[in-house]
Amino acid sequence: MLLRFFLVLLAAVYAHALVNCDFPPKCSDKLDSDGLPFSEKEIQDECQDFREFQECIDNWGKQCLSAQDLQELHAKMEKPLKFEKMICTDEKYRKDYLKEKESIEKISDEWKKCTTDLSENMMEAVKNPAEIMTAMCCATHAFDECTDDICEDKCTPEAEKIIENLINISKDAVKVDCKDINTEECPSKSSHTTYSMIVSVVTMSFLALVR
Repeated sequence: MLLRFFLVLLAAVYAHALVNCDFPPKCSDKLDSDGLPFSEKEIQDECQDFREFQECIDNWGKQCLSAQDLQELHAKMEKPLKFEKMICTDEKYRKDYLKEKESIEKISDEWKKCTTDLSENMMEAVKNPAEIMTAMCCATHAFDECTDDICEDKCTPEAEKIIENLINISKDAVKVDCKDINTEECPSKSSHTTYSMIVSVVTMSFLALVR
């Protein structure tokens, strides 16, 4: 359930803004899914991607970033990677998760749509630095609406707790202050753009937002 948008864009911003050292595409290739794993093998595969992504970031960071900047980058990646750390390192959490795989699988398509839309809407948001806060708040508002009652009549109480935790992880990873934003004026659907279009436009603005 890696939040590909946040991790890749964040690393790319550091690459361009701090050292003008290109972020290697092979690192982002490790993050190819917004879905959820349903078996021990799928979890192992996701954990392998998680380890390879961290190793790739470390190797790139040692060449391009100061020790302090690399440490700061890792700190900013803590929230988006929280699920991977739990399911890859906490044996009890993994067992509890797999016990509920049938319930979780029932909402998997909806979940993937919600998280994919969140990633793509956040990508669209940073296209226009002048409106970035409004667009990000609209993206998180759309995610709230998408995941509202996602487990209704589909999940066991235990599975619902797991999904609620994943929703909170996703929102926390891209959390912005929206108290002054009227989300009722948000468009119902944002158009999409590609990662390569974004990085050249938003580098300094997004860095200022996340620092």
